Amino acid sequence: MQKLLFFYLIITSSSLLMGQIDSTHLKHTQQAGTLEKQEFVSAADYIFKTHEENTWLLKANYTGTLTGRSVKGDLEYTLEMGGEVKLSPSFSINALMGYNHKSEEVVRGFVYGQIEPRWYYNMAKRISKGQSANNFSGSYFSAKIMRFTKRHPEESQTQIIPQDRFLLSYGKQYRMFKHGFFDFSLNAGWQKDRKYTPQYVYDNLRQRYQLTGSQLTPQHGFVVSSEIRLGLTLSKLSPKTNVTTCDIFRCFEEEYRMFKIDMTKLFYIAPNNATISLSTAYEQKIKQSAWSLNQEFRMDYGYHYNHTVFSATSSSTEESNGFTLRYVIEPRYYYSLKKRIYQGKSANNLSGTYVALHHVNTFYYTFLNLSAADAHLRARFVSALGAVWGVQHRLFSKGFVDAKIGVVRKLNERFHDFIIPGVNPILDIKVGFAL
Repeated sequence: MQKLLFFYLIITSSSLLMGQIDSTHLKHTQQAGTLEKQEFVSAADYIFKTHEENTWLLKANYTGTLTGRSVKGDLEYTLEMGGEVKLSPSFSINALMGYNHKSEEVVRGFVYGQIEPRWYYNMAKRISKGQSANNFSGSYFSAKIMRFTKRHPEESQTQIIPQDRFLLSYGKQYRMFKHGFFDFSLNAGWQKDRKYTPQYVYDNLRQRYQLTGSQLTPQHGFVVSSEIRLGLTLSKLSPKTNVTTCDIFRCFEEEYRMFKIDMTKLFYIAPNNATISLSTAYEQKIKQSAWSLNQEFRMDYGYHYNHTVFSATSSSTEESNGFTLRYVIEPRYYYSLKKRIYQGKSANNLSGTYVALHHVNTFYYTFLNLSAADAHLRARFVSALGAVWGVQHRLFSKGFVDAKIGVVRKLNERFHDFIIPGVNPILDIKVGFAL
């Protein structure tokens, strides 16, 4: 009714004005100016920074630091730094350096570097259509050139063993919020490894072989692998937006169960060793409370082959195939959930910070073949109990991220009929699909 009345007044006023003599003088002026580009930022644009121009990026990868494998007794950590620079909208150079350490391996650790020219094949097209700015978020093809230098301890000195890889890759990289990044790639190529083999000379006077040194023997082969990097970035400052994190984390969607598939550890296949991993989890709320029960199941397959020549007539071959089955049960308490629901910041779901009891049971099943006469099966069971603090969020409709840190204590690991207890740290980061 108000709209009809307003329209009637406009028509009436116009009729009265048209009946009068027009004595109004109009003056038209034109002023030069700039047209500002209007940006409509969606949730995906905000989290991946697709409409923010950026030509350089510094990266720090923390995914491999203190991995969950520390429950076996070894301490593994990886430190990695890198950067990426745009040469044009479609081409960039990515480089990194890192150090990996394992405390209970024959190879104590290795330093590695990588140079990687990248081609963001659809970046120019997306820029021309206004779907993206010139940045590092998108799909790419690349060629990776990698050099590893392994530290191999010997009786008298530490040998430095180089290894080279030449890989062709397809990947997807995205910025995540202001200081995060996610990079996943599938790789295939050639590996050129080197191994120190002992050299012996027969001593006629002593009637035996004498060790004279070692020879660097090349070992080549085809390699396929998957890689994921989730870490921190440093780049130019970005403008503020009005998009809330709830557009990404689904804060206001109720959720009582979640089936999760981890994509951070998939496979690595090389001539002398291979690892394949599958990790899933199922989390169920306990009624409508802030408590839930999270159950994880992970299966790892590993293959290793090593041939060592001790003398002209003596050699050793070690070949192993093994499975590792791991079952983790975690009663979780999302301690801030009730407060966030009361404040209108969240629905009753499985997102937020939590504390949990962490009980992991691991079964190792390894078939070790040392020779035709020395082949046997090794099986052992390890149980550990501890506590963790973590944060989990749903990413859009089909993704999730779950990060936790804590400590566990081994309860019953037996080695040579002795019980070896131990307290070990855990830092585990999972990124993948959620149903």
